[in-house]
Amino acid sequence: MIKAYLYLNKINNYLQKFNGIAAAILLILLAVIVNMRVFTRNILNFTYPWVDQGSLFLITWVTFLGAAYGLREKSHISIEFLVDRFPEVVRKIIEYVIVIAIMVVAFYVLVIEGFDFVSDFMDQRIPTLGIRVGFSYLSIPVSGALMIIYSIELLLEMLIKDVKGDEVLKDD
Repeated sequence: MIKAYLYLNKINNYLQKFNGIAAAILLILLAVIVNMRVFTRNILNFTYPWVDQGSLFLITWVTFLGAAYGLREKSHISIEFLVDRFPEVVRKIIEYVIVIAIMVVAFYVLVIEGFDFVSDFMDQRIPTLGIRVGFSYLSIPVSGALMIIYSIELLLEMLIKDVKGDEVLKDD
């Protein structure tokens, strides 16, 4: 189990790095496009017709990639003050339930339903961009798949620490 965790951890480190770089580039591009729109509208009195749809496309990808990134970094909002009131055993059970629930929701809602959503809109085009609408929504199943992979790693890490102790994974 430790070997599987270490292997998955190495893969996830690469995925996370790529995910973070992609989200950062898209966010920078979004900021440039929005600022360009403000400048051209207010100073030059015209706007590019593709800016609104391009911004929506980018914000969709940034949001879902950022959600997956935040999951791996464990930076999502949690209700610790409530969970901390329970005994250690109950807290552990709650942690496992939360990770498994994330995996189930990510699989069904984001991956399965997300691919259905993508396929429903793949025959339509964004007129101002000339790309298929489904590509905008492809960020949903992509982030869901990342969340599942990251959650499996977290689940393995929790199991290893609970069975072998916290010190086993300290060097990695």
